[in-house]
Amino acid sequence: KNSTSPKFNTAIDSIFIFEVKQVFTVKIYDDDSKGPAGDDQLGTCTFQLAHVMSSRDATLKVPLTTGVVYITGAAKAQTGLRDTVQWAFMGRNLKNMDAIGKSDPFYRLFRLQPNGTKQELVVSKVMEDCLDPTWPRQAPFRVIDLIGADPNAKSMRFECFDKDTFSDDSMGSFDFSLSELIAQATSGQSFLLRDSKGAPFGDIHVQPGTFSLIRVPSFTDFLKGGLQMNLAIAIDFTGSN
Repeated sequence: KNSTSPKFNTAIDSIFIFEVKQVFTVKIYDDDSKGPAGDDQLGTCTFQLAHVMSSRDATLKVPLTTGVVYITGAAKAQTGLRDTVQWAFMGRNLKNMDAIGKSDPFYRLFRLQPNGTKQELVVSKVMEDCLDPTWPRQAPFRVIDLIGADPNAKSMRFECFDKDTFSDDSMGSFDFSLSELIAQATSGQSFLLRDSKGAPFGDIHVQPGTFSLIRVPSFTDFLKGGLQMNLAIAIDFTGSN
């Protein structure tokens, strides 16, 4: 209301298809409470979605008869599934499972599948005679291989064991999401190991300075950065063709 430089907050969802010419028309009105037929039209502009997404910062300036319209596009975060993530765990005050000496802890990291099964991702090094283990940093994972489509779902399971000659003793477990992992790495807080009855078996931390999330740019990111593309076509008209 009462503005000649309005900022509209309603987002318009559209599927961006790079190879298709997607044309949109915007009509600007002055609201006089008379409905579309009675309100004063302030201007009309037409633009292509590709021009928006390939503009710097995905913002296109389109002139009206009087004034201009700025159109900004934003790709949804689904592209983040291509990113890679890496970290290292450490344990503190783990429960001693041995009558003589100390526990020899190691962990298994699983991805929890939608059908209820577990996919093993990592088997860590055994840290002998230690209740405060600092495990080596594991290989990087693609985010999509850890979480699927939902970063907030508890899609990973950490299971800790005491290595024994004949049978490894369980030292508890916990389920967590990528969002929780990032939060714990940032805050320094810990995950609590619990057994099947809920009894605490110690704390698991993300080692300070070991967490990294490496952004993998999407095609749309390159367009926003000013990527220019050219197409050359050649036709061979020799008689044999």
